[in-house]
Amino acid sequence: MFVFCRAEGSESEDAAAWAYMKKARVNVLEQVFPERASIRQAHNTGRAASEVSHPSIKEKVMPLAQAIADLANKQAA
Repeated sequence: MFVFCRAEGSESEDAAAWAYMKKARVNVLEQVFPERASIRQAHNTGRAASEVSHPSIKEKVMPLAQAIADLANKQAA
């Protein structure tokens, strides 16, 4: 399983990265872990990205966390 993390590239950069990973037959989750100052600040104080106060950040990171958990549960079964 692979997650693009701290990815903020252009559409063409993102497309090239996705194409490369697909060609390499790497399982990549659709969700991207964004690069945000609020997430770095949360990590610096021992909090998870899902614990930031900004709802828009939570809307991005919670589906990623759920996708990781779902894939882990699927592989464990």
